[in-house]
Amino acid sequence: VLVDRVFQRLKETSHGLARLRAGETAARLPEAGFNEFAPVAAGFNELAASLASERRSNKELANRLLTAHDEERKRLANDLHDEVGPNLFAVRANLSHLKRKLAELDVPALRSVNEPLEALEASISDVQLLMRQILSRMKPVMIGNVPLATAIDSLAFDYRRVTPHPRIDVRFETADLTFGETIDLTVHRFVSEAILNALRHGGAKTIEVAADLGSAQDAGKRRLTVTVRDDGRG
Repeated sequence: VLVDRVFQRLKETSHGLARLRAGETAARLPEAGFNEFAPVAAGFNELAASLASERRSNKELANRLLTAHDEERKRLANDLHDEVGPNLFAVRANLSHLKRKLAELDVPALRSVNEPLEALEASISDVQLLMRQILSRMKPVMIGNVPLATAIDSLAFDYRRVTPHPRIDVRFETADLTFGETIDLTVHRFVSEAILNALRHGGAKTIEVAADLGSAQDAGKRRLTVTVRDDGRG
């Protein structure tokens, strides 16, 4: 009986270590039993509690870091939109006004500057378009305002419009849910980068984007899983 009880405690310790190795920081060893096992159980439980605390701290730090990045992106996007955008518009408007004034003068010598002015106007237009694309990548307007599935559908539509040949299928089984601006934006960036890589580097003909919430987990929690697959060459 004594040997059986010893082996039982050893088995419990081995099972607890296996759970801890698998990432189950909630694993604990019962402290009742032989006095000789008490230091082992206490040490194990203290280690598990310490690992659980470190994991929580790392998760909180990662979330704060991601939030800080998003706040910085948002600030830069606002600066571009509120400062650079109006200045570019003013330069383009003044340039158009200058072209009209030169046309009204009808001086042959001034006609030679018309072509460089048009080239300059076209360059300003290209910069405005580039800035809109940068703003869209930094903080898509939809994020936080519509369900995540709608934002991803819109993203896929934009890619289809630019590159109509590859097929992009979207299957988001997340109902009309939004998971908060940080998570939605992270998923949006992940899917956008994955599609872009498949198109640019993989030569994919079919790209599948899928998401689901899976089944209910502990304490009613569910896990959002997002997957991008393609038939490209890698």
